[in-house]
Amino acid sequence: MDDVSIGNINAEREKTWERRKPLAELFNMRPEDYDLSGVVKKITNYKPVNNNGVPSIEKETTFLKRPFKHDRPLSSSERSQLPLPITSCCKWVGLTDFPVGTWMQNFRQPYGWFDGLSDSKHLNPLLKGKEERLLSRYTLVSGSWQTNKSLLVDMGKPPANKDNASVYELLDYSIDRIDKFGLPVISSKLPKWWLRAVTMNPDANPGVLTKRLFGANKRAAYGKAIIVASRIWDKIVTSRSAICDNSLWSVGGRARKQDMAKGKPPESRIILMPETPNSIIASVIAQPIIKEMKKVSTANPDVECFMGHDVTLGGWSRIKEFTKEGTPTLELDWEKFDSTITENVIVASFCLLRTVFPESRKIDKLFLFVMSGFVYKNIAIKQRFIYRITRGVPSGSPLTSLIVTLSNWVCLNYVLRKQKLFGIESGEDYKLAVAGDDTLIAFVNNNTFKLEDAKHVSDTFRKEANLKVEPDDLNFNEWMGGELYNLDDIEYSPSLLKTMIWQGLPGRRLDDLVKSISCPESKMISYWSVLATLRGYTSLPIMTPLGRALLTSLGAFVSEKCRLQDGESDFDDVYNPFSPNTYLPKFESIVVSPCVSDKMNRDPPYLTKDKWNGLPDTGWKAVLIFKIDLDLFGVSE
Repeated sequence: MDDVSIGNINAEREKTWERRKPLAELFNMRPEDYDLSGVVKKITNYKPVNNNGVPSIEKETTFLKRPFKHDRPLSSSERSQLPLPITSCCKWVGLTDFPVGTWMQNFRQPYGWFDGLSDSKHLNPLLKGKEERLLSRYTLVSGSWQTNKSLLVDMGKPPANKDNASVYELLDYSIDRIDKFGLPVISSKLPKWWLRAVTMNPDANPGVLTKRLFGANKRAAYGKAIIVASRIWDKIVTSRSAICDNSLWSVGGRARKQDMAKGKPPESRIILMPETPNSIIASVIAQPIIKEMKKVSTANPDVECFMGHDVTLGGWSRIKEFTKEGTPTLELDWEKFDSTITENVIVASFCLLRTVFPESRKIDKLFLFVMSGFVYKNIAIKQRFIYRITRGVPSGSPLTSLIVTLSNWVCLNYVLRKQKLFGIESGEDYKLAVAGDDTLIAFVNNNTFKLEDAKHVSDTFRKEANLKVEPDDLNFNEWMGGELYNLDDIEYSPSLLKTMIWQGLPGRRLDDLVKSISCPESKMISYWSVLATLRGYTSLPIMTPLGRALLTSLGAFVSEKCRLQDGESDFDDVYNPFSPNTYLPKFESIVVSPCVSDKMNRDPPYLTKDKWNGLPDTGWKAVLIFKIDLDLFGVSE
């Protein structure tokens, strides 16, 4: 078995792919099937089910006048009343034995304070003629079933192109460039005690069943959830065959800023949240990789992963180097990238993540468990329906940012090199900068991009990778620097992580600033709240003329309103956070204000990477005698 090759992969990476060997043993594969494509086929064809065939008990719904049977076809009338359509990527697999609620729909209309700037004496001359772009036009759409449903429908739609690239094909165009991405090498074999070393948001939703059984948030549920996670871990690593995650995902929403004048229906951001025990296990894989990747990018700024990169305190220099003078650069703005990623792309990304850790059957089993739940998402929605969706990335997983960034990188390598776009012949003809779905492509071969190429590029990505990008969302800029730019041209400079470079200095686009300042997610109580928000932008490197003009104008405009509101006769320009005066007095009133955010008064994180969880002794005694059926968390005993 030792001399059997994993596949006809680039010889330079043969040692890396030796780590994939244990996967064959998990599936009892024949020697002739002992290659990557055979392993992937068995993984992607796996359909996890519980002993009863469905991940829930049989119940009735308001329209289904008979007990639910997963193998009994639905009538056309019953299908028409389902909350989500049934497709090849979206199957109705069961019902919960408890009600599943949802949030009420809510909209916050644009604040009016921002509109006065256009007619103010404080408006910078550079902004003259752009008054309409400065109006408050963004509505804050809160997450609810009504605004989330369309995103679930998009995730459940089958890919437009049925001939998707296999996992083997996707990896074949990326494996020889894997060192450029910036993945670390971790020698540890994931010890079990790392379960208690992961961190999490203590106020986050703990999951569908965890919330019902253990507590309303992760802080309350952690004591029991860590015991369940430990038992699941033991079950995974001691099992003779692979165990798949068949747990439930809950649906949540996150507010989204939307310009309702464009005529599109309101839509929020969807968050799919795993059960806390399953999330803890996924964090054991995700958090060490993310932590080590930051070290890699610090030691080698040329890596192509910008995920989690801080652009303050000089961090923007990496973007400056990427878009340096004379380098033609293309910016792509994907449409709903997270919900359109196909199953094969997700599996390919997990295969690349697996190469971070050493060869180990235990690690293989852990990866298969986490990946199965990531691909086959059993989503519990209102009216107790459970749908299994195999397309798209769940946004609430600890691995989300990693998988989205890797998936973006894999798709770009595949399409650029297979189709030889822009004259690309090899992996050395271009550089990538990816952070989630943010994308920049720098052409090292100095090829140019013409406007007439936009339609061809858009069609190619849609056909080859099922990714949507409109021709108008392809922003090409052949950076030449100097005086060749007027103010409007600056707005089309390549942007990554909301940061663009102009004449060697960082900045942000005018529309991005207007959107974030005029429609903050926090509540604006008074002009003092607005001034405090503006003060937060002093740490951001915004040196572009239009962005700087907006912030200085707003600072003067809001400062005057504060003075008139409070009757301060000695209110000086020093209170303007963008005043040339370097003296900035502390805002003592913000600290003692009763309206201060609850986040400032929260306890420190209850769990840190270098400490054990500090539960009281009495709590531990209660937890240790706790027993729960692991079947509820997608693991059969």
